[in-house]
Amino acid sequence: MDERRKRTLKLHVSHSFELGNTILKYNPNPVILGLKLDEQLNFNSHIESTVKKAKRSLRNYREIKGIALIPTKTLIQIYDSLVCSIFNYASSIWQSSTSSHLDKLNEIQRKGLALCLDLPSQSSLEALEVLSGTLLIDLRREEMAIRELGKINSFSNNVPIKRKFEIWKEEKNPEKYISPLGKMYQQTEDMKDTELVDIDKIEPQYEYQGLVSVIRAPDYWRNIGSSKSRTTAQIEEGKQIISEQLQSQTPNTAVAFTDGSCLGNPGPCGAGAIIYINDKEEKLKRPVSNKGSILLAELIAIKMVLDYIESFSKEQINTLTLFSDSQTALGILTLNWKSDSYHQTINEIKGKIKNLNEHGFLINLNWTPGHANIKGNDEADSLAKEAAKEAETLAVDDIVFTKQDVKKSSQKFCYKKMATQMGK
Repeated sequence: MDERRKRTLKLHVSHSFELGNTILKYNPNPVILGLKLDEQLNFNSHIESTVKKAKRSLRNYREIKGIALIPTKTLIQIYDSLVCSIFNYASSIWQSSTSSHLDKLNEIQRKGLALCLDLPSQSSLEALEVLSGTLLIDLRREEMAIRELGKINSFSNNVPIKRKFEIWKEEKNPEKYISPLGKMYQQTEDMKDTELVDIDKIEPQYEYQGLVSVIRAPDYWRNIGSSKSRTTAQIEEGKQIISEQLQSQTPNTAVAFTDGSCLGNPGPCGAGAIIYINDKEEKLKRPVSNKGSILLAELIAIKMVLDYIESFSKEQINTLTLFSDSQTALGILTLNWKSDSYHQTINEIKGKIKNLNEHGFLINLNWTPGHANIKGNDEADSLAKEAAKEAETLAVDDIVFTKQDVKKSSQKFCYKKMATQMGK
């Protein structure tokens, strides 16, 4: 530390502060949100405390292991929850500390993984990490830092930390000493170069106060089972349920089937839909994204149908019965299931449903089993697959990333770095 900074610190220490009638005592190691600072403006004291806490947890972990025969996979999960959680807390901030202090955590990792794998504690740390499938500690910190900065970047500019981040990015002078934020940003840029995921293109996070949730999903959602394990009897039951719902439709009702397709997840994705109005049918398809998810494609397929229905008057159509084979999409839209992604698309769909309701349209969103020889669903599936193929030609610049994309890509990026380091 240069002399100028030392003098500044000494000046601050000589001052006393009074709150009300109480003089506040100087604290050389203030703790802010569980993060300990010290007079040198680094996190070495925090790491020392973290090492002590982790050692205590490691002793508890050793006792748990001795109680019963526990599978190795479960032991690793317990170690991750009990011990790793301690030295992962706020690590994206204190990762800028000195390597001599950070390396102390490696010894905890060595002992913990050796216990998990029932190997000598003197075993190579790298070998233990490879055998257990555990990220190197420094790469785990890097993964968490990338995810944390992605989360910050999804905030509105009204949130102070996001506003500070935007101001920081506009600074023209580079940092003389890399700050925690500077290191985090550098790590996200490295990931962008490798994985082509840019946190500056992350979708904004906000909440929509809209439709009222129902208590639970219909029983047949669970009874019909998954398409991967569905029995012939369940397929027939599903077809019967959908057939009965179709036969109960009233005049002036539009019936739609929607589906999404994704060539990889994430990957090129497309949306498809078929709409039956009286004796006519309308086929819709849309390439969605060069790098999206199946959920995004399913949501866009539903949105496509609502866009189409908006062009009709109430006299032509007064009810839309829509069938989607995505329980996740329907749960988010009708049961208020939580979603960490695609807030804008979800809110647009809810807004369209609300607007159509206000203009006298009744909107029914129902689940249909996928891959169960139901004509409308099969048609929508074919259209979605065509659209996903077309999405391969979409420009990367059109992509909007989600926090889930950042999470997956940061993990993939860090495991690639680990493989490279191990290969040296």
